[in-house]
Amino acid sequence: MSDVDLLTRELARSGLTPGDVPHWTLVTGAQATVDLGRGEGQKIHCDCIKIPYHDLDGSPIMDAGLPFARHRLLQTQVVIGGKYLSRPGSGGHIYVPPRLRELLASMADADKYLAVTDGEKEAEALVKAGVPAVGLAGITLWHDVAAHQAAQE
Repeated sequence: MSDVDLLTRELARSGLTPGDVPHWTLVTGAQATVDLGRGEGQKIHCDCIKIPYHDLDGSPIMDAGLPFARHRLLQTQVVIGGKYLSRPGSGGHIYVPPRLRELLASMADADKYLAVTDGEKEAEALVKAGVPAVGLAGITLWHDVAAHQAAQE
């Protein structure tokens, strides 16, 4: 299956096409491993969708001096702490669809509202449908893993 077909199939579940999210890219497991700063024992062994995060003006959101992105693993049997991964120690960020600013500018002030969704694909699908939205990453991105492990012990 080609990269375009793989990306198309994954996005179709959310009503999206690669043309709807041209800034999202398909990367190999080896590239994702490097992007995410994972060590030898934490290699990613499947292709991933790299989802970069930007602010409302389109500038990359920076985290520890690097542009923040999450990676969606495309093989569910290869789950390493979740279907979505980000660099260890990175903070939680709000996903702002690139077309949100244009959508808000086209709306009358009285009609402006903002939906908050669980995830990037959902936010992109809503903006595509004309509903202003941002996405929050899954709950695991918003907690301190070390503190959670210490509490469990």
